[in-house]
Amino acid sequence: MRIASKLPLAGSSVIQLRPRAQPSLLVSVRGTALGIQSVAFQWERLESAQTEPNGTPTSRGAAYSIPGGLLKAASDLERYFAGRLTRFTAPLDWRDQGSPFDREVWEVLLTIPHGDVWSYAQVARRIGKPGAARAVGGAVGRNPIPLWIPCHRVVGSEGRLTGFSAGLKLKTLLLKVEGACLQEAPLLENWKVSPRKTTLLAAIPSG
Repeated sequence: MRIASKLPLAGSSVIQLRPRAQPSLLVSVRGTALGIQSVAFQWERLESAQTEPNGTPTSRGAAYSIPGGLLKAASDLERYFAGRLTRFTAPLDWRDQGSPFDREVWEVLLTIPHGDVWSYAQVARRIGKPGAARAVGGAVGRNPIPLWIPCHRVVGSEGRLTGFSAGLKLKTLLLKVEGACLQEAPLLENWKVSPRKTTLLAAIPSG
C-alpha cells in the first residue's frame, strides 16, 4: 500500500514502516537529504496489513537512493518500539513549515524528556507567553513531524489526555512505550511492547 504526500516537495521521498509489535500501524515518513519533513500514522485492519519478510528497504518504481535521514528514521523507530531509544536523532527538515510561533513551540517540544508529560500551560510558560496555552495547543496540533517532535507528550490540565492528530489511541500507546505516568485510565489496558524489529515496507519517490 502506498501513501503519498498531499504536497510533495521536489527531491523528497516517502518510506513506509510497520512496527512488528503493532502490525496494524503503518507509519509514513517523508523527507529529503536534509532530514524528515513529515510523519503520518494510519491504523489498518490486521487482515489487510501487508508485511514484507524483513526490514530491508525496498523501492517501487525507478531505482533511487533513499536519503540517509529516512534510513535513520527507520532505525530509530525500530529501537523506539523495542524500548531501546529515548531520544530521536534523525535530522529534521521543517523549512517553510509553520509560523514563527509554531516553530518556537516545536523547539520547546523537543526539550520534553522521554517519559515526561507537560501541559499546554507549561509549554506556554517556556516560550515566555503564559497566557497563550490555547495558541500553544494550535501549534502543537500543526506539528508536521509527530513522534520525532514529541507533541504526544503534551497533555491537558491535571494530566488529561487531549487531542492528538493521530488519535488518542496512538497517543496513549506512545506514552506507554515511554513509561509515562498517565492520570487517566489507559485506553489500551492490555497493550504491551514486544521487542521485535520494525518492518520497512517500501521507499517511494515523491515529487
